[in-house]
Amino acid sequence: MSKVFDDTMAIGRSYGCTENRNDNAWTDGTVVTNHGIVSVYAQGGDESFHYTRLDFAWKGRLYMRNFKNKRYSRRGLVTIATKFAAEIVKKSP
Repeated sequence: MSKVFDDTMAIGRSYGCTENRNDNAWTDGTVVTNHGIVSVYAQGGDESFHYTRLDFAWKGRLYMRNFKNKRYSRRGLVTIATKFAAEIVKKSP
């Protein structure tokens, strides 16, 4: 019989769990913020279409933000995902 263990951890500041794939042609993963988890995706090599997408679930709704012609770095994804989550939480009733 398996045992289940629950645990918690304080989130002092946002951090990303992302991975570059296909010779850095695209990046995907999650960014953990103190408001929740943002799913991130960015694509675009030197000569391909550049695109970034953020998804954030809050109070039973999925909020999505898309950037066309813009590919953020892994560090940039953490920054914009943190701001996006904070903006949604602040705007919601």
